[in-house]
Amino acid sequence: MKKLVTLFLFFAVVGSVSFAQIKYAFSTDATTFTPVVGGNQFTWTMGATQGDEGYTAPVLIGFPFTYNGESQDTFQVTTNGILRFGNNLTSASSTNALNGTTRKVVAPFWDDMSAADSSQITYLVTGSAPNRVLTVEWRQMRAPYNNTVPNAEFQVKLYETTNLIEFVYGNSTIPDAGKNTSASIGLSNSLTILTANQATGQFLSVNPAGVVGARSWHQTMGSEFNFIQIIPENGIRLRFTPTTPAPLSGNYTVGAGGNFATLSDAAMALNRNGVSGQVTMNVVSGTYDDVFHLINVAGTSSTNTIKLTTAGTVVLSPRNGSYSTTAPGAASGDAFVRLEGSQYVTIENIQMIDNLDNLTTRTKFNMGVLMRNAVYPVAGVASFVGAKYNTINNCLIDLNAMSGQPNAGAVGIRFGTQGTNTTDTLGANSYNTIQNTIIEDFWRAAVQMYGFAGVTNPDRGNRIIGVNGGFCEFRNVNINSGAAADIRTIEMNAEFNPTIENVKIYNIKASVMVTNGVYGIRLNPANSATDHISGNIVIRNVSIEGIWSDGTTPTTSLAVGMDIQQLGLNSTLLIDKCLVRDIYSNGSTTGRAFGLQLNNGFATGANVTTIQNSYIYDLRAPRSTASGTATGPAIHGMNLQATAGAVTYNVYYNTVFLDGNTAPTLAAMHSTNLFWGNFGTGVLDLRNNVLVNMTQGGTGRTSVLFASSGANFLKLAATTNNNLLYADTAQTLDVIAYNAATDYVTLADYKAAVAPRDTFAVTELVPFVSYAAPVNPRINTGMPTQANAGALPIAGITTDYFGNFRNANTPDIGAEEFTNEVNAPSNLAATSNNPFYVQLSWTDNSGNEQGFYLERKDGDSSSVNSYSVIKTLIAGATSVRDSSIQGSTSYTYRIRAFNGQINSAYSNQAQVVTIVPVELTSFTVTTDKNNVNLAWSTATETNSNQFIVERKISGGEWTETGTVKAAGTSTTTKTYSFSEKNLAAGKYSYRLRQIDFDGSTQTFDAVEVEVGVPTAFDLSQNYPNPFNPSTRINFAIPTAANVTLEVFDISGQKIATLVSGFLNAGYHFVDMDAAKYKMSSGTYIYKIQADKFSSVKKMILVK
Repeated sequence: MKKLVTLFLFFAVVGSVSFAQIKYAFSTDATTFTPVVGGNQFTWTMGATQGDEGYTAPVLIGFPFTYNGESQDTFQVTTNGILRFGNNLTSASSTNALNGTTRKVVAPFWDDMSAADSSQITYLVTGSAPNRVLTVEWRQMRAPYNNTVPNAEFQVKLYETTNLIEFVYGNSTIPDAGKNTSASIGLSNSLTILTANQATGQFLSVNPAGVVGARSWHQTMGSEFNFIQIIPENGIRLRFTPTTPAPLSGNYTVGAGGNFATLSDAAMALNRNGVSGQVTMNVVSGTYDDVFHLINVAGTSSTNTIKLTTAGTVVLSPRNGSYSTTAPGAASGDAFVRLEGSQYVTIENIQMIDNLDNLTTRTKFNMGVLMRNAVYPVAGVASFVGAKYNTINNCLIDLNAMSGQPNAGAVGIRFGTQGTNTTDTLGANSYNTIQNTIIEDFWRAAVQMYGFAGVTNPDRGNRIIGVNGGFCEFRNVNINSGAAADIRTIEMNAEFNPTIENVKIYNIKASVMVTNGVYGIRLNPANSATDHISGNIVIRNVSIEGIWSDGTTPTTSLAVGMDIQQLGLNSTLLIDKCLVRDIYSNGSTTGRAFGLQLNNGFATGANVTTIQNSYIYDLRAPRSTASGTATGPAIHGMNLQATAGAVTYNVYYNTVFLDGNTAPTLAAMHSTNLFWGNFGTGVLDLRNNVLVNMTQGGTGRTSVLFASSGANFLKLAATTNNNLLYADTAQTLDVIAYNAATDYVTLADYKAAVAPRDTFAVTELVPFVSYAAPVNPRINTGMPTQANAGALPIAGITTDYFGNFRNANTPDIGAEEFTNEVNAPSNLAATSNNPFYVQLSWTDNSGNEQGFYLERKDGDSSSVNSYSVIKTLIAGATSVRDSSIQGSTSYTYRIRAFNGQINSAYSNQAQVVTIVPVELTSFTVTTDKNNVNLAWSTATETNSNQFIVERKISGGEWTETGTVKAAGTSTTTKTYSFSEKNLAAGKYSYRLRQIDFDGSTQTFDAVEVEVGVPTAFDLSQNYPNPFNPSTRINFAIPTAANVTLEVFDISGQKIATLVSGFLNAGYHFVDMDAAKYKMSSGTYIYKIQADKFSSVKKMILVK
């Protein structure tokens, strides 16, 4: 039973955030479209063309009617397919907008239409009070207005007393080639709207999805479906039933047989009713052509939360989106999930996959999830409620951007703002979390965030994170057709204190770019002084791999790992433990490849950006001619600037390696590990970094350090020191440093120029694990290097890229504290040859580990589920059994070694699907009077020896009652049976216990039956009959009773008393021996008497 509170208590609790929402429940069914006969004519005011842009004079409804809680007595209609209550409509309202300023609209098909004959738009009241019905009918309609022939007909029905509203549709055909409808279907309430699109909750919009003959209907109260291209088919009826709010609390089921048949039904119930406690919507496994659109649901709080989740596999794959846009925003674009002013909502374990039937940019869904503020008038003033404290957890979003028409507006999760609200923080979308979620096959962005205003009202505290050993993964984009547009995998504007942590970005590629770029992270892309990112920005444990602009015609196209422009006043940016690799631009002219491109100053104040413990390598731009001080060279490991004002860049413990595996296509290609320029009052503190440049540049400059001017060259902080700098001496123009005027070829030249800075800088060909592809810039610990213990400690940095502790006195230079590192185990294998455990084995590659951490997650290696440690093993172990498994289940394992606080990298992943000893497909227990029959079947068996049948009487213990030989190993269906006879009356439970040849056991669920309790008195025919010398008589008594069973001869003389006394309810029998009673051949009568029951039967003795 769901928990409810009184309406008085509900509105007392949530009155501060509730508002006059639309109060109708939507449903649909099939009916017969019956044309109106003898309908009344309207009085029309027409546009310039007869039948077009017409609206009627007011007409009386003809009976009392309440619309959304308000009494109505008149209405008007238009040739554009709407009925509007009231009498002040002064235009035909050709622009459909349920969330617009025209209110009290009932819209069966609101579009710019025309009537072939306005006399075919009629109305009629039928029936008698209190059950009258007003029918308004549009026939001979052209949709759109310039269609050559009429192609639509529909009705609105208003019901007296119930106040029900129905839309009924007649014959329709698709418009002429090249013509489309862009309609709205639904209702709007009477609340005066100040500005279009600022009417959250004040309308109900529905969208026909599915396919002909199997329509599904999407519902929303947030952002209207206002480009509908489907005219509902003949016989479809839409019903809008008035409701009274009754807040929800508790657990509900969504799907077949559940509390709500569809996700839209569940969402609208929350929107209408609000909540009075914690609500969990559990979705039944399946694929749903549906959406889930919430608004600011009344009553939500940190305790009254809403969760949409599933224990199975749920895929949202809706058809027939209604927008066409390459730049989806808060007020445009279709989304699977919308959270509009919603708070304390969790969307969990849901897959959102754009349906492959959505072939056009209009029908494709632009966004997986949209979080935006709700906005609606309160006392004549726009009121804003931001989306806050929401979580997208463990979801998969696949936009299928390249299926059908390319969808350049495809965004996985978007945070956006509707309206102008520069100061009210209640309207910002803040403190939301995206965690352990996969987004793939997008275009514009995996995550895109836009706050109101970066200076005065940014979004606050939003996070993109992985938790419990998991990651967010944004991946697998391949844009190979369509008009070029940026890919900004993570994009942020006007955000305060954002966090990006435990995120993987990989395989992001485009071959259509000319001037547009491909980015892993892009914050404040316009370098705006007002929509910047501010506060304490954290980017930690992020890997960006495979950012490519690889077409054949790019010119200035950039490929960038992280592009972070102007920050807000006194902001800090931390880039910690990040990996940027495989960055490729095939651009000519100034097309370039960047690991990091930062421009983090502000006009006033002092910003601080720290880049630490990070790897940057494998950057390529073989066709770029970029070389000058304005743009820097073709390849930048880091590009650091401060055009807007002061900023301190702290660059600590990083490894930046530019390899020489890609030959340029030009005579001269320029590269640098670190470029800085336009510093103004900025400072660059460079400590404990490994910077190696081996790029093949032809006659181009291969530099480690590149300052855009001599003045900027000297912006190195006084604390700059202990860097390992190396430029390939085999190149034509290899230099340690360049200041736009002078090449400092050797380390000694560089140190002399910057003295007393970087006194302890060193140079060498660093012993990386691999210079050849695939590049591996970790240190080969078997070879000597000046990076070993060559750094000086930096306060606050105690671990390296891998999380291993740094030496407190003499740490290593670069991203890796390699001196005491532990090598990762390899060759991890998982096998399931026994149904009760998984056998794991691996190669131990380290001689100094203290042990191993074995981790497991549910699902295969691509699963979004999180890993957890299931075993801690001793040093030297190379195998183990995992017995904590379930049969027929997919698991993925990984392992790493540890030595104190130092952990190795992970091994490879190993996945396995466990076997089952017996796959039981059925188990039934039936009764026949006092007999019990068991039957079961198996689909597969593995090493199965026998089945033990166990029985338990109510309240007793399990006892073995029989055995049945099993099939051993089988992949075909096997059937078995077992019976017990003549049991005493009572309740029994039966179960099967399967035993393998190795003694392993598996026990299946029990089944309970009731034996020996008939439902009626009965006396059975004796058997055998005729008989000689003995026979059995069965009888049944449903309740305990005094029973007599007597035998008489044909003359009525009693021959024997077989039963006399009190018996319990049940099935009973008695055997009679004719010799005992000296009976001769002949016919006899036997009679039973039990309480008021009496029965007589004949039997024959033949000697």
